[in-house]
Amino acid sequence: MTPGTSLYKSLLDNISTAVLLLDHELSEMRAKMVLSYFLKEIGPFAYNKGVKDAESFFRGKVEDLTATCFEDGLTYWVKKRT
Repeated sequence: MTPGTSLYKSLLDNISTAVLLLDHELSEMRAKMVLSYFLKEIGPFAYNKGVKDAESFFRGKVEDLTATCFEDGLTYWVKKRT
């Protein structure tokens, strides 16, 4: 996450809004600290879940690879007759 980007700013705004809903006000510096914490401590769990989901998706595709990418052999003359 790069500070100064619009996504970064949006995340800071969202953190501040969430904290306001808890009847607390959060300065930009504190919002940055909270965001930094989430990215460092909680972010890896989301990342690892995404990697695991992607692995599962691709394993499913690889398991069916033979059925998906199979061509019968010795069909040259069969195709010519039709």
